[in-house]
Amino acid sequence: MIGLVYLVWAPLGPEPLRAFLRSYHAHPAQADHELVIVLNGAAHDTSTGASTKALSHDASANCDAKTPSREELLAELEHTRHRLIVLEQPLIDLAAYDEATKQLEHEWLCFVNSYSMILTDGWLRHLAHAVQLPGVGIAGASGSWESQAQWTRGEARTWLRQLSAIRSARRDYPRFPNPHIRTTAFMLRRQAALEAGLSEAGDKRAAYLLESGKSSITRRLKEQGQRALVVGRDGQTYEVGEWAQSGTYRSGDQHNLLVADRRTEDWQRASPRLRQQLSRDAWGDPNPAVPARAGWAAAIPADHPSTGEDPAIHDAAVVIVNYRTPELVERCLESVRVTAAELSLEAVVVDNASRDGSVERLRAALPSAKVVAMEENRGFAAGVNAGFRHSHAELVVVLNPDTEVRSGALQALLEHLRRNPRTGVVAPLLEDSQGHLAANGYRRFPGLFTLGLDLCLPLGYALSYAPSLHPYALSPAALQAGARPAHVCGAAMAIRRSAYAQAGPLDEGFFLYLEETEWQQRIAQQSWGIEVLPAARVCHLVRGGGDDALAPSPHFLAGALRYLRLRGVPMVASRTVLALALAASWATLCLIACLPGKRTTATRQARAYRSLLGQALR
Repeated sequence: MIGLVYLVWAPLGPEPLRAFLRSYHAHPAQADHELVIVLNGAAHDTSTGASTKALSHDASANCDAKTPSREELLAELEHTRHRLIVLEQPLIDLAAYDEATKQLEHEWLCFVNSYSMILTDGWLRHLAHAVQLPGVGIAGASGSWESQAQWTRGEARTWLRQLSAIRSARRDYPRFPNPHIRTTAFMLRRQAALEAGLSEAGDKRAAYLLESGKSSITRRLKEQGQRALVVGRDGQTYEVGEWAQSGTYRSGDQHNLLVADRRTEDWQRASPRLRQQLSRDAWGDPNPAVPARAGWAAAIPADHPSTGEDPAIHDAAVVIVNYRTPELVERCLESVRVTAAELSLEAVVVDNASRDGSVERLRAALPSAKVVAMEENRGFAAGVNAGFRHSHAELVVVLNPDTEVRSGALQALLEHLRRNPRTGVVAPLLEDSQGHLAANGYRRFPGLFTLGLDLCLPLGYALSYAPSLHPYALSPAALQAGARPAHVCGAAMAIRRSAYAQAGPLDEGFFLYLEETEWQQRIAQQSWGIEVLPAARVCHLVRGGGDDALAPSPHFLAGALRYLRLRGVPMVASRTVLALALAASWATLCLIACLPGKRTTATRQARAYRSLLGQALR
């Protein structure tokens, strides 16, 4: 039997209790349970009511001036079978849940707060089914990626004050994205509730920290290897990466909410502009190219293929994103065919609106491949996401068009994933056309300094002579020696689909560069392994064998700024540091242009860097 714990916060008056009871009786739980009413902050005084201070961290406003007495509230429960727990001293909601947990003996407990309203039949059955799945520690009617560390972004304040505010918030809250189950309606084991630290919620700040801080209930369970699921009105369960498109909390039109609360009701009543802002707080920046929430959990379009094909039919899928390089795609897939003939592979080529005859050429040259024609070029991330939607195998190999697979590489990568069930991404060593190994793994996820280093020619040139001293990139020798990277280059990756589903699709807010880095950060946050397999080799030609770029692409700068913003770095700080790095490169090239024989090339490069510098300062 499940203990269904509903918190009555007396200073709110009887109306929230009445609303909950109406919804409770209107929508059968369809699960064996005992309704437990926790009466919090109610006195016996029947004349003037109690003047109890509001403590609930989600319901501290809109309290009645006159707090109803205990007897008045109990009268509302006259026709509802329940078990009563009375708290003589008022407590914050999570601390009240802790007191109730200590008095109850049910193996499973579902907690709902004062403003909760049930929206569908079978709601408790859905939650119970989700939380009892293998590896699941908590299931809730809603979750969010929001972090209080991000709230200062965009506010009208000086740079120094903004940095100070963010620094203060980051002491207590993880950076965005900060996945956590909202504590308005959630379910977990009684033992997990006892170990969750609910008693630590002595005030509002402590309650917020337990919900979404660095030691939140969700994060504590994750550290124990337990997953957090959101459950929709449709009875479906949603992994962290799917929350933003689940149609629940501030997602779509919230049509899939299982249990409503004050904040979801406020969102429903908000203006379109305010809704957009609130959704941005919960899920990040929107992408107009995707129906509701871009990037991290991109919506599956209406024309999503539903062939019902069994993923076990193929050993793996090979996904390639093309933009006006059909000859490279053909060479890449030919290398796959030659080196992995014994494997059953489904090939998916996503053409990013090349409009140069690529689609027709590829369909004629590769009759066994599925060629997906995108209506517009939305970038590499959108192409990879489309490749996942149009493929079925559990293991997916993403290759750049300008790669060629060496003998045994795919077999080794796929076998490594099969033997290591917690590895989400494994990459080969990359080599150039001459067989020289290139850096393919990185010590840590990039920050403001490392991205500035990428744009600073003098420092980059100096470190090229001492790769072992590089603060960011792992040398090929280190990777061959078994060094574990934080993330890998996206030119060639073998990916476990279940890891992709849990972390969510690549963020389509990136057009090109750093999208796979940001995505791998979410993979790592979900405790999936990221590795480089030295036994597997893939040749990376880099733009078809030529590297005639005068300066980093403007897309790299745009991607760097977006990546840093998602990590909570103030935009003014990002632009300042990256601009300084570009200015150093420009000044260096101006000096080189004064040397004999260097003028023409260095001058052209200096102009390219100056253009990037202008973009950074805009």
